[in-house]
Amino acid sequence: MSSPPTDNKAVTADETLSPEEYSKLLERANAALANQLSAAKTSVPAPPVGPCIDADLYVDGAPNPTALKCQYCNSSMLDAKAGTVRKTKIDLPAPEMLDAQGKSKLNPEDFPPEELELFLEVDSIFTFLNMGFAHAVQGRKYMCCADCNFGPVGFLNTTTNRCWLARDRVTVRQKK
Repeated sequence: MSSPPTDNKAVTADETLSPEEYSKLLERANAALANQLSAAKTSVPAPPVGPCIDADLYVDGAPNPTALKCQYCNSSMLDAKAGTVRKTKIDLPAPEMLDAQGKSKLNPEDFPPEELELFLEVDSIFTFLNMGFAHAVQGRKYMCCADCNFGPVGFLNTTTNRCWLARDRVTVRQKK
Protein backbone atom coordinates (compact mmCIF):
# COMPACT_ATOMS: atom_id res chain seq x y z
CA MET A 1 0.00 0.00 0.00
CA SER A 2 1.43 3.38 -0.91
CA SER A 3 1.45 6.44 1.28
CA PRO A 4 -1.36 8.98 0.79
CA PRO A 5 -0.62 11.56 -1.90
CA THR A 6 0.38 14.96 -0.64
CA ASP A 7 -0.70 18.24 -2.22
CA ASN A 8 2.59 18.56 -4.10
CA LYS A 9 3.00 14.93 -5.18
CA ALA A 10 1.69 13.77 -8.56
CA VAL A 11 -0.10 10.43 -8.59
CA THR A 12 1.17 8.13 -11.29
CA ALA A 13 -0.75 5.39 -13.08
CA ASP A 14 1.45 2.77 -11.38
CA GLU A 15 0.60 3.95 -7.87
CA THR A 16 -1.99 1.99 -5.90
CA LEU A 17 -4.33 4.00 -3.70
CA SER A 18 -6.66 2.75 -1.01
CA PRO A 19 -10.36 3.52 -1.51
CA GLU A 20 -10.10 6.25 1.13
CA GLU A 21 -7.06 7.83 -0.54
CA TYR A 22 -8.75 7.63 -3.94
CA SER A 23 -11.91 9.24 -2.57
CA LYS A 24 -9.88 12.09 -1.04
CA LEU A 25 -7.96 12.56 -4.30
CA LEU A 26 -11.19 12.82 -6.31
CA GLU A 27 -12.67 15.18 -3.71
CA ARG A 28 -9.67 17.54 -4.00
CA ALA A 29 -9.75 17.39 -7.82
CA ASN A 30 -13.48 18.09 -7.89
CA ALA A 31 -13.09 20.98 -5.44
CA ALA A 32 -10.32 22.54 -7.53
CA LEU A 33 -12.39 22.14 -10.69
CA ALA A 34 -15.40 23.75 -9.00
CA ASN A 35 -13.23 26.67 -7.84
CA GLN A 36 -11.88 27.22 -11.35
CA LEU A 37 -15.38 27.11 -12.82
CA SER A 38 -16.57 29.57 -10.20
CA ALA A 39 -13.68 31.91 -10.98
CA ALA A 40 -14.50 31.79 -14.68
CA LYS A 41 -18.11 32.80 -13.87
CA THR A 42 -19.41 30.80 -16.81
CA SER A 43 -21.95 28.04 -16.69
CA VAL A 44 -22.58 25.93 -19.72
CA PRO A 45 -25.53 23.55 -19.73
CA ALA A 46 -24.38 20.06 -20.48
CA PRO A 47 -25.58 18.44 -23.67
CA PRO A 48 -26.84 14.88 -23.45
CA VAL A 49 -23.78 12.79 -22.71
CA GLY A 50 -23.77 9.05 -23.20
CA PRO A 51 -21.72 6.27 -24.64
CA CYS A 52 -20.49 7.01 -28.14
CA ILE A 53 -22.51 5.23 -30.80
CA ASP A 54 -19.51 4.51 -33.01
CA ALA A 55 -17.38 2.80 -30.35
CA ASP A 56 -16.90 -0.24 -32.60
CA LEU A 57 -14.82 1.92 -34.98
CA TYR A 58 -12.26 2.55 -32.22
CA VAL A 59 -9.64 -0.20 -32.01
CA ASP A 60 -7.28 -0.15 -29.03
CA GLY A 61 -3.82 1.05 -30.12
CA ALA A 62 -4.99 2.31 -33.53
CA PRO A 63 -5.23 5.96 -34.64
CA ASN A 64 -8.58 7.67 -34.01
CA PRO A 65 -10.71 7.04 -37.11
CA THR A 66 -12.74 10.27 -37.06
CA ALA A 67 -12.27 13.98 -36.45
CA LEU A 68 -13.89 15.16 -33.20
CA LYS A 69 -15.69 18.30 -32.01
CA CYS A 70 -17.31 19.75 -28.90
CA GLN A 71 -20.75 18.28 -28.15
CA TYR A 72 -22.07 21.65 -27.05
CA CYS A 73 -20.79 24.30 -29.50
CA ASN A 74 -19.48 22.10 -32.36
CA SER A 75 -15.99 23.62 -32.19
CA SER A 76 -13.35 21.36 -33.80
CA MET A 77 -11.11 19.69 -31.21
CA LEU A 78 -9.06 16.92 -32.82
CA ASP A 79 -8.36 15.82 -36.38
CA ALA A 80 -8.68 12.19 -37.48
CA LYS A 81 -5.56 10.07 -36.90
CA ALA A 82 -4.14 12.66 -34.46
CA GLY A 83 -4.48 10.44 -31.38
CA THR A 84 -4.18 6.80 -30.37
CA VAL A 85 -7.23 4.87 -29.16
CA ARG A 86 -6.92 3.57 -25.59
CA LYS A 87 -9.56 1.35 -24.02
CA THR A 88 -9.02 1.75 -20.29
CA LYS A 89 -11.18 2.74 -17.33
CA ILE A 90 -10.49 6.24 -15.97
CA ASP A 91 -12.65 8.44 -13.73
CA LEU A 92 -13.42 12.03 -14.74
CA PRO A 93 -15.64 14.53 -12.93
CA ALA A 94 -19.09 14.73 -14.53
CA PRO A 95 -19.64 17.66 -16.93
CA GLU A 96 -22.99 18.85 -15.56
CA MET A 97 -22.77 22.43 -14.32
CA LEU A 98 -26.46 23.33 -13.92
CA ASP A 99 -29.10 21.61 -11.81
CA ALA A 100 -32.63 20.84 -13.01
CA GLN A 101 -33.73 24.40 -12.18
CA GLY A 102 -30.88 25.89 -14.20
CA LYS A 103 -28.94 26.99 -11.10
CA SER A 104 -25.17 26.75 -11.03
CA LYS A 105 -23.77 23.70 -9.24
CA LEU A 106 -20.40 24.71 -7.86
CA ASN A 107 -20.11 22.45 -4.80
CA PRO A 108 -17.55 19.65 -5.15
CA GLU A 109 -20.22 17.10 -4.19
CA ASP A 110 -22.16 18.15 -7.30
CA PHE A 111 -19.40 16.87 -9.60
CA PRO A 112 -19.43 13.10 -9.04
CA PRO A 113 -16.80 11.09 -10.88
CA GLU A 114 -17.86 9.19 -13.96
CA GLU A 115 -15.98 6.08 -15.10
CA LEU A 116 -15.25 6.24 -18.82
CA GLU A 117 -13.65 3.49 -20.91
CA LEU A 118 -12.76 4.93 -24.33
CA PHE A 119 -10.03 7.55 -24.65
CA LEU A 120 -7.77 9.06 -27.26
CA GLU A 121 -4.17 9.47 -26.10
CA VAL A 122 -2.51 12.51 -27.66
CA ASP A 123 1.24 13.18 -27.46
CA SER A 124 1.14 16.99 -27.35
CA ILE A 125 -1.26 19.73 -26.29
CA PHE A 126 -0.45 21.45 -29.58
CA THR A 127 -2.14 18.64 -31.51
CA PHE A 128 -5.57 19.88 -30.41
CA LEU A 129 -7.43 22.51 -32.41
CA ASN A 130 -9.50 24.26 -29.68
CA MET A 131 -8.68 22.98 -26.21
CA GLY A 132 -8.44 24.76 -22.87
CA PHE A 133 -6.48 23.48 -19.87
CA ALA A 134 -7.09 24.07 -16.15
CA HIS A 135 -4.43 24.46 -13.46
CA ALA A 136 -2.79 21.24 -12.25
CA VAL A 137 -4.69 19.24 -9.64
CA GLN A 138 -2.92 16.15 -8.28
CA GLY A 139 -1.00 15.52 -11.48
CA ARG A 140 -3.84 16.34 -13.87
CA LYS A 141 -4.80 19.41 -15.89
CA TYR A 142 -8.42 19.00 -16.90
CA MET A 143 -9.28 19.85 -20.50
CA CYS A 144 -12.30 21.78 -21.77
CA CYS A 145 -13.55 23.28 -25.02
CA ALA A 146 -11.65 26.52 -25.57
CA ASP A 147 -14.68 28.16 -27.19
CA CYS A 148 -17.51 27.38 -24.73
CA ASN A 149 -15.68 25.98 -21.65
CA PHE A 150 -17.64 22.70 -21.73
CA GLY A 151 -15.78 20.04 -19.82
CA PRO A 152 -13.95 18.29 -18.52
CA VAL A 153 -13.55 16.40 -21.77
CA GLY A 154 -10.28 14.81 -20.68
CA PHE A 155 -7.04 15.61 -18.90
CA LEU A 156 -3.33 16.19 -19.35
CA ASN A 157 -1.15 13.93 -17.21
CA THR A 158 1.49 16.38 -15.95
CA THR A 159 3.99 13.57 -15.29
CA THR A 160 3.96 12.14 -18.83
CA ASN A 161 2.70 15.28 -20.65
CA ARG A 162 0.25 13.06 -22.53
CA CYS A 163 -3.39 14.06 -23.00
CA TRP A 164 -6.35 11.73 -22.55
CA LEU A 165 -9.49 12.85 -24.42
CA ALA A 166 -12.68 11.02 -23.39
CA ARG A 167 -14.49 9.86 -26.53
CA ASP A 168 -17.86 9.95 -24.71
CA ARG A 169 -17.44 13.69 -24.04
CA VAL A 170 -16.99 14.74 -27.69
CA THR A 171 -18.81 14.02 -30.95
CA VAL A 172 -17.85 13.26 -34.55
CA ARG A 173 -17.00 16.19 -36.81
CA GLN A 174 -18.65 15.62 -40.18
CA LYS A 175 -16.80 16.50 -43.38
CA LYS A 176 -18.23 19.48 -45.25
